[in-house]
Amino acid sequence: MQLVKPAPEGRPRQRGQITADRAVADVLAKVNQVKYLLPREALDPVVVKQTGDSTALLYMSFNSKVMTPSQITDYLTRVVQPKLQTIDGVANAQILGGQTFAMRVWLDPNKMAEPARRVAQAAAQVDSIFIPDGADAVPQVVQALVAAGVNLKRVQLLGTGLWDDPRVFSTPALDGGWYAAPESSGFRNFSGRYRARYGQDPVRTATLTYDAVALVAALVKTQGQQRFSEQVLTTASGFAGIDGVFRFRPDGTNERGLAVLRVTPTGGQPVSAAPRSFAPGT
Repeated sequence: MQLVKPAPEGRPRQRGQITADRAVADVLAKVNQVKYLLPREALDPVVVKQTGDSTALLYMSFNSKVMTPSQITDYLTRVVQPKLQTIDGVANAQILGGQTFAMRVWLDPNKMAEPARRVAQAAAQVDSIFIPDGADAVPQVVQALVAAGVNLKRVQLLGTGLWDDPRVFSTPALDGGWYAAPESSGFRNFSGRYRARYGQDPVRTATLTYDAVALVAALVKTQGQQRFSEQVLTTASGFAGIDGVFRFRPDGTNERGLAVLRVTPTGGQPVSAAPRSFAPGT
């Protein structure tokens, strides 16, 4: 990096060399001096060093047999990326195709004991227990229920699409549980095409973006000036997407046609297939 500093009048301009690390340190120091002037709700400023050439010098691939994509991303962000960026000559280390946590949840087994005991007391009067949580928490919740005396052979465990996770399938206590989720064939086919085109797996929510863009293109092509009217967007028959049929409701909510799947060690097995269309009048 080359900086030019002004010279006194009548003298030639002087040129000096400075390293990128030194420049970043100087910039950070100046930014920190005035950071207090920012509004209280503003995020901290971010200073990134980058060369003029945006082409990466090296690509590295990370995978794990014990960590999920979100856990790998978390490890890379907290441990690997900061270390790479301290290497002399490295301007920036980016994570491509990462899957970040929407929320991290740590459960305290001691604090779970009392709620689990209350659920166990009521379990004799119910035929199912709904656990609307993801694979980070569900195994611990079920373990606490079993420890409190819940007979999982007598009640049906129910979950959401967050159960469509290898960690759930590998938890024996959850075997036989039911959950609602899109059928896997649509995303599997989409992933194959995406992988062939971009050389990496898509994040699970990529189908939402794909469906949104495909829907806009289809409406522009077929619906004329009324393409984005409320009547068109909230049509009762809905639309077909990668993960099945979906529709928008006049109240701002949306509905999807989901399958009911059963947890098995080899993955989700269909109990009830997803509908191919919405019933008339619904």
